[in-house]
Amino acid sequence: MLKTIEPDSSIAPLKYFILKVASLKYLYMALIIICLVAAFLFNHFSTKVYEASASLSPVEDKTSNMLSSNELFTGLRSLESLNNIENDITNLSSFELVHKTVSSMNLEVSYFTEFEKILTQTSELFGATPFTVTIDKSHIQPINGKFYITILDDASYRLSISEKKVSFYNYVDNQIISEDNIVEFDSICKFNDLVSNRYFRFSIAVNKSFPKQDPSEYSYYFRLNHLDLLAKQYLKKLEIEKASPLASIINVKFSEKNLEKTIIFLNRYLSTFLEENLAKKNNMAAKTVSFIDSQISDISDS
Repeated sequence: MLKTIEPDSSIAPLKYFILKVASLKYLYMALIIICLVAAFLFNHFSTKVYEASASLSPVEDKTSNMLSSNELFTGLRSLESLNNIENDITNLSSFELVHKTVSSMNLEVSYFTEFEKILTQTSELFGATPFTVTIDKSHIQPINGKFYITILDDASYRLSISEKKVSFYNYVDNQIISEDNIVEFDSICKFNDLVSNRYFRFSIAVNKSFPKQDPSEYSYYFRLNHLDLLAKQYLKKLEIEKASPLASIINVKFSEKNLEKTIIFLNRYLSTFLEENLAKKNNMAAKTVSFIDSQISDISDS
């Protein structure tokens, strides 16, 4: 009796799927090419974010000679060292420290340039800027609104702003007066002259050493900042952690869109932290010396 070999029924769906995929191979190739081009354009035109990092090894306070010479207190010294590291991490994460750093960098005004080529690219200017804005802090100012500047010549410029949701900020009282305000302004002004109305008051000086750019491709604008809000933003961009659970080294990372600004902020931030720690230790040492002198004086009198 002859036996017929029946094909495996499980192979048929797999074969059908392979033939279906093969028939659409050109569509898949086109999708891959489109995705690669989209990824290239996104990577090329997206805003760059720079990250700076530093390692900090806290200077620990020395214990007394009795504790350092006794092996029974080794565990206490280790526990005190861990506490010092945790205290340093807490101090580094404080809003006050970040605010002091931001204030020392004079970041009340942020400068930007827009470059138009296929898509508009925006980059922040720091250090070298085409102009410098000097604000009058006794007058209310619109924060986070874009003031566009078009340099006409060495003596004049065009100032324009068109915003519908602007907050008015009082620098003296450190208080936001009102929110969601409309600000419209467009006028020809002279450098170094005071520009004043009921919305803002400041003066602008031109930086003649800054290289001139084609105004058809490049445009400039600036924003006025609330330092408290700016410090909160910077605090969120900081990453502070120990190098490892048992390490005494603290890693600090900071990310921003301007490389020079990122490096300067991190250096000044750590310098401010070390200076404050040194001031606290000097103050403690001065109090200790004063106490010892008073005790010696009492003993000599007796």
